[in-house]
Amino acid sequence: AGIGVLLILLAGYLIIYNIFKISIEKDIRLYGQLKTVGASPKQIRYMIVRQGMLLSAAGIPLGLVLGCLLGNALLPLVMASSSFQDTAWILPSVWVWALSGIFTFLTVRVSCARPGRIAGKISPVEALKYHGYSAGGKKNKKGGQSRHRIASMAAANLGRNKGKTVLVVLSISLSAVLLNSVLNYSASMDQETFVRREVVSDIEIRSAGFLKPSVEDYTKTIPKEAADQFSRLDGVEAFARIYCRILPDEEQPARYEDTGSVTRINGKATPDNIMEFDRCRMLYGMNEQACSGLKIIEGVMDYEKLCSGNYVLMAGFLGDRGDYSYESQEFHAGDVIELEIDGTAKEYTVLAIAGLANSQCMSYSKGGYESAVFAEPVFLERFPDMDTPIHCLFNAKEGAFDSLNEQAADLAARNGLAVLTRLTAEEEFKEMQQTYSISGIIAAVILGVIGILNLVNVIFTGVIARQREFASMRSIGMTRKQLRKLIVYEGMMYALFAGAAGILCSGVLSVSLVKTLARDMWFMKYHFTVLPAAAASAACIVLAACISAGTDRMWNRGSMVEQLRDAQ
Repeated sequence: AGIGVLLILLAGYLIIYNIFKISIEKDIRLYGQLKTVGASPKQIRYMIVRQGMLLSAAGIPLGLVLGCLLGNALLPLVMASSSFQDTAWILPSVWVWALSGIFTFLTVRVSCARPGRIAGKISPVEALKYHGYSAGGKKNKKGGQSRHRIASMAAANLGRNKGKTVLVVLSISLSAVLLNSVLNYSASMDQETFVRREVVSDIEIRSAGFLKPSVEDYTKTIPKEAADQFSRLDGVEAFARIYCRILPDEEQPARYEDTGSVTRINGKATPDNIMEFDRCRMLYGMNEQACSGLKIIEGVMDYEKLCSGNYVLMAGFLGDRGDYSYESQEFHAGDVIELEIDGTAKEYTVLAIAGLANSQCMSYSKGGYESAVFAEPVFLERFPDMDTPIHCLFNAKEGAFDSLNEQAADLAARNGLAVLTRLTAEEEFKEMQQTYSISGIIAAVILGVIGILNLVNVIFTGVIARQREFASMRSIGMTRKQLRKLIVYEGMMYALFAGAAGILCSGVLSVSLVKTLARDMWFMKYHFTVLPAAAASAACIVLAACISAGTDRMWNRGSMVEQLRDAQ
């Protein structure tokens, strides 16, 4: 986030500063003429700052409105990949608008300062002789021949005003860097890893509001009749039911009353201090098919023993990469625990330690890391009102997936339930990947357009300011074709240098920032790439050539006599 803010600050300053600096150079002779009629440096600086303030008065309100519209247009796309899918029109608070406006105003004000000083310091004589370049410290070498004389001249021209060249290169390369970073990040998202976490069976049925925080937890279940109908669909095999004891908030005056309390382990009382040990444990119930789908960490799964009522599984939720947190493990297979539920305590032997995948437990966790899991008949006997499962998981018989998926989707729609399959998980992944890509591309395009506008401004300003130079060059033998080639080469070199800088910076950010972010995300597998930056640079070079050719065609028409007269 910090790097993103710095990038925005840098881009905003460079863009505004570059526009004003180029604008000053374009009108430098005007400021020289104003000084000849008595204008002071302070008055000229005031003119430039006032120009920036007037532009801000129009640009800031327009930018705030367009930003609000663009944000609301992108909001459904961004929220589609999250559990908060319901969106509404959002109007930013007055403080957000005020801070945005103040930030932009200060950026413009700071960006106007140096161009204003440049215009105020230049003398009338220097202004009349100004060609858009500063004097270099190196002397030109005499003699020597070059097979690429036009290209050498173009490269030398870019070096005559290094400050302007650097600003244009930076403003263009920022877009390539941002585009490459975003696409490199989204391309590192691994679909197989994401799907494997979300789906452990061919088809999963859950409540439509299972992931919505606004929906009360005790309603996030599947009606018993609907669960029975799913189990009888043609092509179903290994039908798993998973239950969880959940009470409405109004029925829990004390903390976590729908959980069990582990009061003893192997005859030793557990600490009453929650900082040492959390006695509260969530209570789950599973049928045999559900238990067979668990990841066994310790012990052996024996469902008949579990159905005796004297055994319990202790299960901790698996991490995003499917790993069990051994650091948080507090029980072992064979432990004898005393579990108190609703004031009644009973001893159970821990049959096994298991891992719960994302689709085998609730979307939240209460109490300690490991929850108590009972066999389905034991759970329903103990909690007869909790006969509505939170998950129904089942596989399809060979060749029956399409038909079963269609039947399940139809039945789920009639009961207001959600169906999750590998296909829906893949669609969810693609939506999330698309969200990152489109949001980043839009930001990169905005920066890219501004960078290209800077390039256009530089090319236009350079051609306009150098009319006398071009006429002189034609007078000593340079042809129209050579002059056009010179201008095109200069524009392409701006883009070429920007592309090289963009590719280099993109590579550095890829192996540092993008790699770090990818390492922290469970469904990502980092791989290095600078292809987006290279593609953007190639497109920019072609565009620069077209802009330069069009500028030459527009401004370098007519005879050299006419050009000399116009330059006066």
